Amino acid sequence: MINFFKRSISIHFNKEKSIFVKDVMNQSGYYWHKVFDSESIQLSGLKQIGFPKISFEKYIPDKFPEMGILALKNAYVFGENGWIINENGYWLPEFSWYGENFNEVKIEHQTNNYKKLKGSCLSLCSDWANTNYSHFLLDTLGRFELYRKAGFSINDIDYVYCPIPSPFAERLLIKLGIPINKCILPEAGKAYQFEKLFVPSFPGYRRVYPQWLIEFLRSEFTEKSVKKFRRLYIPRNTSRKISNEKELISILEKLDFEVFEPIQHMNTPSYFSEAEIVIGAHGAALANLAFCHPGTKVLELIPSDHVFPHWYTLSAAADLIYSCIIGKSENERPIPKFGPSPYDFFIDMDKFENALSALLL
Repeated sequence: MINFFKRSISIHFNKEKSIFVKDVMNQSGYYWHKVFDSESIQLSGLKQIGFPKISFEKYIPDKFPEMGILALKNAYVFGENGWIINENGYWLPEFSWYGENFNEVKIEHQTNNYKKLKGSCLSLCSDWANTNYSHFLLDTLGRFELYRKAGFSINDIDYVYCPIPSPFAERLLIKLGIPINKCILPEAGKAYQFEKLFVPSFPGYRRVYPQWLIEFLRSEFTEKSVKKFRRLYIPRNTSRKISNEKELISILEKLDFEVFEPIQHMNTPSYFSEAEIVIGAHGAALANLAFCHPGTKVLELIPSDHVFPHWYTLSAAADLIYSCIIGKSENERPIPKFGPSPYDFFIDMDKFENALSALLL
């Protein structure tokens, strides 16, 4: 048990007092280990079944930023999202999911008690990874691969600031050689200061995934040579459910689709790596598309109130054959939309059957 001292840090989140790598990389107390140069983002064409037509362009930049590891002295890691705070209390937003869009964060200033620990720490935490599987799989584990590619080992650090949102997530960490007894679990409102802190970049760009991330996940968690024979339907049982899902499933089961719920299985990577077709509603479970092998066909069912490109860009990075249908949400939030939609949605059966016919060719 780590006890928090009654000492506090004043943390600044406002735009004028945020710190960026380009501003500090040559200063004392900071060292930047570059792993990847900035590179252009290459995406395949978007195949959409039916109307209304959508565009993901506004979410996708031309290039990925340069990526690497920043080593800092006497820095803090803060809260359940693992935000990085320098010795003087200023936030480094480019290591968060928000990145250059940090103006979306509404907090400007916060004072928190913290615990100072001797030794070095690797921060793998990322926004929402504490509770959301897709952010854990792609954003947290991707940071560990950057750390390794920079030439570091788990033996080089004393602590790992890392979320473990489920028993399956813990298994993935163990498979990567991350000792659970080194892990500090993020908690809301708590901060730690370390003599030396290693901070990997956000692995890609929010909602846009690089090819190296997919290659890493496949190489670590799937077999190189598999026979693709499964047809998977991924249901959604929380918010944004498909209101006529029973109709979809009745058709799919006649075509040898398995209704597969990843959260109930400990061998999820194997199932996805063996899939020839994956159909599912937009949600965290589709992060497992990263385990599919090239050429797997994907049909994403997207609610009209929650149109984001996560699984289109992941499919492009994984060399999958992607298509989508937009279903009418029960309600629509005003623009600009941010965060998850709470509304269920309906899939037009004519569109769905047309999409199925194309998938089965």
